[in-house]
Amino acid sequence: MSSPPKPDGNQTLEIDQHRDRTSHQERFATLFAFFWFFCILSSYSMVRPVRETMGTIVGKDELKWLFLAGFLAVCGLVPIYAFLVRYVSRTSIARVVFHAFACMSLLFCWILRTDSGMENLWIARTLFVWISVLGIFSTSIFWSVLADLFSSQQAKRLFGRVASGGTIGAICGSLATRGLADHLAIPWLMVFPAVLLEIGLVFCRGLEFNARAWNRVSVLDHGEMEEAENHSGSLLSGVSHVWKSGYLLRVCAFLMLVQAFGTLLYVRQAEIVKEEIVTTEAKIKFFANVDLWSQSLTLGLQFLVAGWLMRKFGVALALILLPFIYFASLYSLAISPELSVLAVVMVATRSCAYGFTVPAREVLFTVVSREDKYKAKNFIDTVVVRGGDTLSMQLIGFMQGLGVPVSSLSIFALPLAIYWAYLAWMLGKKQADLQKSSVSAYR
Repeated sequence: MSSPPKPDGNQTLEIDQHRDRTSHQERFATLFAFFWFFCILSSYSMVRPVRETMGTIVGKDELKWLFLAGFLAVCGLVPIYAFLVRYVSRTSIARVVFHAFACMSLLFCWILRTDSGMENLWIARTLFVWISVLGIFSTSIFWSVLADLFSSQQAKRLFGRVASGGTIGAICGSLATRGLADHLAIPWLMVFPAVLLEIGLVFCRGLEFNARAWNRVSVLDHGEMEEAENHSGSLLSGVSHVWKSGYLLRVCAFLMLVQAFGTLLYVRQAEIVKEEIVTTEAKIKFFANVDLWSQSLTLGLQFLVAGWLMRKFGVALALILLPFIYFASLYSLAISPELSVLAVVMVATRSCAYGFTVPAREVLFTVVSREDKYKAKNFIDTVVVRGGDTLSMQLIGFMQGLGVPVSSLSIFALPLAIYWAYLAWMLGKKQADLQKSSVSAYR
């Protein structure tokens, strides 16, 4: 069998120029994504302490109903998002959604400035739910766009760096909230998310503009970029796609466990903080400080470790770390339910979740079809994730009603963490197999 012909000088020059252009566009795409995520998470981080404070105002007994309300709100918004996906181009989806979030933030600023705004429990409940929806939808849309634009190999190299942009934004948001908490009323804190989300859309436009040039010089998803930008779909189609895929079902199970353990820790957190800290201002500063330390550690993990870890050892190892961190954290709180221990636990779990689990989780979606990146992924990121919160909170509330304290539930959950680690490992191995199959298919 004769060997393939070697490229001549002109062909070699053309290939080198092609690679240079691709590398140039990749750097710009990463930069725009970095700053867009910076704006998204800085906006959310500024109001997250407000959400936690609202949670302590309504009390731990109502938290399960707030989580249920958040789940119902997500279920109501997903069909609207599916409608947008069907009739609005990718370049417009982000603008429509983030403009709406910015307007809602300004609306809450106006409501909270009224005489009864801060004392009204219904306003506190509504604000808690809205901030939860903001966090989950904004990040879901961002990562859907990136999973569409980046290949699996690129994602392993670059998603950690992109995620670090969000982490730096979250650090800045936490610093700003901590500094402004003593000098600025809570209603005025709601102005900043609106401004930051609008600034983020400028970088979103830059990413989309760069992607068009990128698509002309690089085959990122093996010809799928030639498809139309509009994606037909609905909530039911997202459910159908997940139900037919064993891989996506395992992703759902993994994320449900992420939310279950996070919810268990959240309830424990609310109990300890309410007992140890009295004033609203002190609670906001405590949560802002925890966010600051968490995001600082996360930044180091994302920028220096996550990419190297996934390239060297694969996605499986990055996914398996969080279950073991939660195992140790819940056991520690069961033994020593103190505020100092809680602070360490919150920092450890959050930094691991955002430093390793989030970039690795998004890599999981780079090996599915482009259709699934919008239909199935949005369903998973919203309904499944929020459903995991809600189901866990209802179960915790039911067990508390039977007289089982949360500290005991933490001990009972430890064997489940072992299964969670096993599931994470198997999911990472499956992603590696699908990536190899995809690469082989397009050679």
